[in-house]
Amino acid sequence: MVDMLHDFRDIYIKYPFYKLFKKEDKKQRHIVLTIWKNTEYEQIPDIDKIIEFSNSLEGFQLKHDHIFMEKVLAPCVLRDIEAGDLKSLLYVFSMIIDVKLMDGNTNSGYRHYTVNGYNSPLSIICAVSKYKYEPLELVNKVLEVYPDDRATLESKYALISSSIGFSLHELPTCVICNDLEVLAKFKIDLNILKELSKKLNKNDADFLELCTVAYDAYGDYLENSDRYENFEKYIKQNKLYILD
Repeated sequence: MVDMLHDFRDIYIKYPFYKLFKKEDKKQRHIVLTIWKNTEYEQIPDIDKIIEFSNSLEGFQLKHDHIFMEKVLAPCVLRDIEAGDLKSLLYVFSMIIDVKLMDGNTNSGYRHYTVNGYNSPLSIICAVSKYKYEPLELVNKVLEVYPDDRATLESKYALISSSIGFSLHELPTCVICNDLEVLAKFKIDLNILKELSKKLNKNDADFLELCTVAYDAYGDYLENSDRYENFEKYIKQNKLYILD
């Protein structure tokens, strides 16, 4: 076992993360974890060793442990990417999809925090790379080689639908999308999302229709903005039931 995994195991045995500790013990655990995180190790384990190790720890879930992903998983994935090996990145997408992507039983497209949230493995990898890579870039990198990988396609769907959902929320402010050129880019993403939806057999027709109507309405508003005080007034005057 490489030293960084051996040292982490010692910490985990003493302070198993699934147990509750008193304030002083929490403080001490934070101290030893910080020391471990800041320690320079000669060897970064490969993805097979990481998976085997994480499975060997009782109650440990790699996909939920930010420090371990930042210290161990992300450097492994970034090293492999540079070497042209996508095996560990494929595992990351399978790990993301293993966490429930959807909000309950709906496929609304609004909530995909497991993909691009602060604690998402994908977000952590991009942060450790100092944003040399962006999440969607890594998704597309895998799909160039494995175009039918279900987990990666699900991740792409989640990333794009999350971005589109946020854009709908922000349309009235004209901050995210403030001209026809930017709107055209969102419409391209929407077309990509529709293709992914068909491929993945998503139950999201209402969401996609809402996006289509909202973007078309916003385009009309931008072309005739001199006739309206703002987009919200446009919606009311045209009796559109969108962005409620």
